[in-house]
Amino acid sequence: MKMSLSKSSKISCICTKEIDSSMNYKLVILKGITEEIDIFCQNESCSIRELGYIKFRRNVDNSVSFLKAKFYPTFVSFNINSSNDPKYSILKKHLVEIVQNRVDWIKISKFLMS
Repeated sequence: MKMSLSKSSKISCICTKEIDSSMNYKLVILKGITEEIDIFCQNESCSIRELGYIKFRRNVDNSVSFLKAKFYPTFVSFNINSSNDPKYSILKKHLVEIVQNRVDWIKISKFLMS
């Protein structure tokens, strides 16, 4: 049986787009500009669009190493009232899942080498 999140425990963007999993974010990397993956709202007409980022570094052997992931304060404060808020844990979980499951670090390394 799949457990559904109550409306109050769902994450939503300022544009009102509901985000119920780490799969509901758009990830963008701009080659050669920064060593960063931008995390975007999937709503193309969203007024803020960029919700956070993932920082990494390029190593001497052309591999990449994760440094940090963060949602921007505007997005976080829109969703939570305190660190005890259940949404705080959901946001943290989304970041972990994005970094561990969605980002293909080997593919990014190859992309940056090309």
